[in-house]
Amino acid sequence: MELFREYLKRNPGIYSFVSEVAFHVERKIIDEINPNQATAIYIETSTWQMRLEMGYDNAPIIERILIDNIINCWLRLISVELSPPQPRTYRHDVREDRLNTTQNRFRQACLTYTRVKKLISKTPALQINFTTDTAQQVNATGGATKSAENEEN
Repeated sequence: MELFREYLKRNPGIYSFVSEVAFHVERKIIDEINPNQATAIYIETSTWQMRLEMGYDNAPIIERILIDNIINCWLRLISVELSPPQPRTYRHDVREDRLNTTQNRFRQACLTYTRVKKLISKTPALQINFTTDTAQQVNATGGATKSAENEEN
């Protein structure tokens, strides 16, 4: 195992494996839903569209992991929604409990993604503060330049 750890440290590009695992999990969940081939294609296309709309291809690794989690939670929710009713025990509906649990996981995955995305967007990549020859302070943050003198006006 130690050799494997060292290999991963020397080859950071291997972390794309994380996405591959997420896609295998996704495929497994779709298979468990057991749709016909047309429905399976529709579900796969929907997941790709969701990734596209959330900017998956250009997202940092942490966002990609969270997007994969959202999609897998969504698929699990569909799986529970489409599952046949379970036998009802005395005052207890097992399917309803599973549905509540998957809805909570989906909601939590969405909230986590939103929070992380908000934190990432607020964090400037670079901030430079310097003074010009005329003693005017200039602040440059994330490509935008603001003059302290203009901010006072």
